[in-house]
Amino acid sequence: MTVLCFVVFIATNLNAKAKDITEVNSLISELKSKKSNDIFKVINKYDKLTQYEYMKMKTKEINKNLVESQKKYELNNSNYLIEKKKSFDGSEIVIELKDESEDSNFKMRSATNGGWYANDVIKEYGARRFTASYSNGVNFKFVSVNRYKISNKGLTFTSVSTEGTYYKLGTWSTKLTSIPDRTATQTGHDIDSLVVFKHSMGIPNTPFSIGGEIYLRSYIKIKKWDVRKKYMVLTQKAKWNLY
Repeated sequence: MTVLCFVVFIATNLNAKAKDITEVNSLISELKSKKSNDIFKVINKYDKLTQYEYMKMKTKEINKNLVESQKKYELNNSNYLIEKKKSFDGSEIVIELKDESEDSNFKMRSATNGGWYANDVIKEYGARRFTASYSNGVNFKFVSVNRYKISNKGLTFTSVSTEGTYYKLGTWSTKLTSIPDRTATQTGHDIDSLVVFKHSMGIPNTPFSIGGEIYLRSYIKIKKWDVRKKYMVLTQKAKWNLY
């Protein structure tokens, strides 16, 4: 009798597992078909366990992506970088870096008159904003907005925030924002910030719950500095880690 019950238990669990796989595959196929522009309308058609299994696959993909790309994403002689990677469900993982002036009347210019700054993208004294973001293409986008100032004293960090961040199908919070290095006063030195996002999704207080922390570190470094002409050439980097 005990053996029979055990066999029935195994068979029941195998059938449930097969059903879960079938439902997840169906969800992925529907997302890839792009018949609906409303991703969440598609996802919410399925039960919570199916959503959990799907997001577990997304999380595994993100972990693999971040482990394989431990390089620092960098803006060097540029104010914009975007990298897109195709996901298994047809969506795009997007990493984006952007640096811009806080002055609405600012006009970017390049030092193209030859010499030491030839072809460099120069950044004049004033307030600026360096934004780094990571999106998994479906339910979240984590953003670090770094405001800083260029002056005759060097680089000064003024603030770091997570404005523009969203997380759907779950909850998120900013666990930490800090500025370990607030000023840089010499060529070759940098300022940096750290943002830690805490996230979770699935069915709370059950084994069917996914959670973790994403660390986003941003760096702004003085590459060249012309005190007389009042501008700098900068290198900006961002690095993500998921725990």
